[in-house]
Amino acid sequence: MFAYKLKEPRSLVAVGMSCLVIALVLPEFFHPASQSSINATHFFRGLFLGISIVLNLAAARLSARQRRLRTPA
Repeated sequence: MFAYKLKEPRSLVAVGMSCLVIALVLPEFFHPASQSSINATHFFRGLFLGISIVLNLAAARLSARQRRLRTPA
């Protein structure tokens, strides 16, 4: 069921934007006290930003592919 949802561009954009919001809001809710905590915060922020970029680009590519296949030649 989840694999089917990944074939819809809207679902990919929704998950990608959710990851972007998490990455942008993470420093506001988590205030690290030590250097290792700061590094962990940067790691997770970069991870969520990377996931967001990948999912949004995949949604754009999938949407273009579906549009190209739908239009008659």
